[in-house]
Amino acid sequence: MLSQSSRSQYRRAEGYYHFLRTVRRIAFLEQWMVGEGVLFDESLSQKVYAVMPSDHGNEVQARRYFEKMPLPTALIHLDADAIQVVRQVRERELATGKLIPGHRGLNDEDLLRSTEASLDIARIGAECLHARGCAVLTLAASEAIDNNALKVCLFLENQSLK
Repeated sequence: MLSQSSRSQYRRAEGYYHFLRTVRRIAFLEQWMVGEGVLFDESLSQKVYAVMPSDHGNEVQARRYFEKMPLPTALIHLDADAIQVVRQVRERELATGKLIPGHRGLNDEDLLRSTEASLDIARIGAECLHARGCAVLTLAASEAIDNNALKVCLFLENQSLK
């Protein structure tokens, strides 16, 4: 079993890898897809954790990151209850045997704490990016999937008309 320090170093290295991979993708898209829309299905809070630890107490650093990062055209922010997210993570783990690397080795209490921090960071991101002029659609994960899907379609359609 990895020590807390080793796990943090591993998660930071893994985060840097994912961050650099995303930067390469963005650079490719900026060069080759001028005038085209691109939908990234990525967790914004997970990208932030590429450059900072995933726990509470990093709100100031997160805010600074969102104030300086390249501004996306639009953001779809899915807000959720942390307990619901942890329940779904555990159900998926039982059904598939799979966990994302950041969740491996965490007990329910630690997973809940990490999830709450991720949700807080995502909320800060949505708030900061909206304040900078990014179009933001915030959805509640507790709403019916069909309703949220319709809202996403209308939002994306509206963005493509601009």
